Amino acid sequence: MVKTRRGTETSRVAAATTATTWRHWIYGGMVKAEPGVNGLAGYEYHRRIIQNCSDGQKNERVEVLVGCARWHSEQIGRPSADAYGAYHWRLHRIHFMSNDTTTFYEGPPEKERLVRREYANGDVSYFEGDRDRERLVAKHFCDENNWQHYEGEKGEERLVEQVLQKRPWERTHHYFYEGEKDMERIVRREHCGVTYFYEGEKGKERLVRDEQLCYWTRHPVLEKSYYEGERGEELMVRREFPCGKVQHYEGEWDEEHMVREEGACEDKTIVKHFEGPKGEERLVRYEKPTPDGNIVLHFEGPKDEERHVRTTFPDGSVSIVSQ
Repeated sequence: MVKTRRGTETSRVAAATTATTWRHWIYGGMVKAEPGVNGLAGYEYHRRIIQNCSDGQKNERVEVLVGCARWHSEQIGRPSADAYGAYHWRLHRIHFMSNDTTTFYEGPPEKERLVRREYANGDVSYFEGDRDRERLVAKHFCDENNWQHYEGEKGEERLVEQVLQKRPWERTHHYFYEGEKDMERIVRREHCGVTYFYEGEKGKERLVRDEQLCYWTRHPVLEKSYYEGERGEELMVRREFPCGKVQHYEGEWDEEHMVREEGACEDKTIVKHFEGPKGEERLVRYEKPTPDGNIVLHFEGPKDEERHVRTTFPDGSVSIVSQ
């Protein structure tokens, strides 16, 4: 006979296996549960289990069973009716001492299924499915309000979506993934009304396109930007507008400047050429095709103040514009 830390005398059971030794303490007996806890007004039954491994390590956990006013005489491994009265016991939670992790269960006795796992740092994992087939469906990381969602059968769960908000005042980022377990790659990200598309294997995903709704017309229109380059070095090379206008860009990262515009909304045949750094691109040449060749209009002056200075015709003649 041994005394537990709660002062209740109980029997100790030791069972040996090839690699481990199990020692079971039932301590505290039944603990009165608050009415309404987990939908029951009954008792909790605490069982402490210590596993001594052959390598000298020790694993310790506490199992908590919840009892309600029903009894099934054929239960195995549950408190006896003689000792604890007519209560029907089911596993409610297990607390693992080694890593301060608690797992929670739901379902009738002998069919309890894992539904939640809480970690010492506040992170939580959620599970769905029948007993022994519980699959991970979501994780919540409390430090960044980060949610991850999973699909797939037990053991094959793959990440499909992540919702991340690093700071309370920031808008959330939605990441979408494709690929088998441990090989999930980002294929799409949504943030502040912009959708970003990625290509490449896990860890090397590179931005190839973004789409956003713009409201500079009566009805919202979808603008698309295209990128080239390795991850972290993607350069915008083209923008497309619903009216058919296409803008081409050149330059280093974050310094891409427009150099050419085709298919202008007012005339699809026009090609405009620009010079200048990002944000200060000025119109320098304006090409309009004709049956005999291109008519080229030349401009001078800073952005938004360009003035037409001369015109070159297909036959090579030049017309100077008087100022």
